[in-house]
Amino acid sequence: MNKIKPLLPGITITMVLALISTKLSQLLSPILTLEALTIGIILGMLYANTVKVNANFKPGIQVVLKQWLNYGIILLGFKLDFLLLADMGFSMLILVMLWVPILLLLARFIGMKMGLSEKLATLIGVGNSICGASAIVAIAPSIKAEDDDALIAVGVISLLGAVGVIVYSFIATVSPMSDMQYGLWSGLTLQGVAHALAGAFARGDFSGQMGTFIKMERVLMLAPMTVMLATFFAKKGGDTFEVSVKWWQRIPHYILLFIGAGIISSTGILPEKLTSFLGSAGSYLILCAMIAMGLMVHVSSLRKKGGRALIMAGLYFAALSIAGYIIIYYMYADFVFIPQ
Repeated sequence: MNKIKPLLPGITITMVLALISTKLSQLLSPILTLEALTIGIILGMLYANTVKVNANFKPGIQVVLKQWLNYGIILLGFKLDFLLLADMGFSMLILVMLWVPILLLLARFIGMKMGLSEKLATLIGVGNSICGASAIVAIAPSIKAEDDDALIAVGVISLLGAVGVIVYSFIATVSPMSDMQYGLWSGLTLQGVAHALAGAFARGDFSGQMGTFIKMERVLMLAPMTVMLATFFAKKGGDTFEVSVKWWQRIPHYILLFIGAGIISSTGILPEKLTSFLGSAGSYLILCAMIAMGLMVHVSSLRKKGGRALIMAGLYFAALSIAGYIIIYYMYADFVFIPQ
């Protein structure tokens, strides 16, 4: 109980904001389609940058942001049907395998042209192309990045991801894309896992499933990219880099459990009511995690520390969003995919 008590204030505020955002979404539905996730992010950011987050809230908020997010992703696996996804072949996987390294190289090039350090530009590219702040935190020590570079990159990516979710949620209401295309676009281009899922689910459960699937493929790129970048910077600095941890051991455990949940769901061995309940529980945990993310975004601090990085990352994100939109729109223009 002593370990749980310090977490209660932060957990409570995220749950209260989750309830408020859900009710607001329902109230606004007759005149404006805004998912609770989008409203939750906005409420979290408004609270953090006006009322300010009490220090007593932070331990609980961190738990919700990190642990509940992972649990939510695992449970979302019960919403997937891999037999349906298999109809799409390997096109998504090939797209991701090309998308991630190309984006990373492009970020390094643009960032260094704009006067950012090589490692800061690399970290911004990592955050945009793989899985947001978690990828930055995972790769920064491997390339021996400065703490300030990692902090700025995390702040920039977190802010852009939150803003991106809000913008994408509005685009979801007017875009001519199909639900499948919109979900793939969100999963391919939004930064963190929470960002991608929030953006994808803004169009509904089916688009959310599509976004989740392609986002998990991006996350799987974390393992090989960590090894490649660590080796590159070690050789550049004249060091020797020994891979003490095998590449497959760098795959986050929650991704493996997410895949396992998807396989179980696809076999149909569990009652539909149970898988539906587990999937809904996952959606709720994701909602709370997104609110926690909003509560951790501090605009004033980021403006002071990383103005140039924010401009570079913002322009870069806009460009990759447009490119991703065009690619997905035409790549899957004739693909008829009907959810069951």
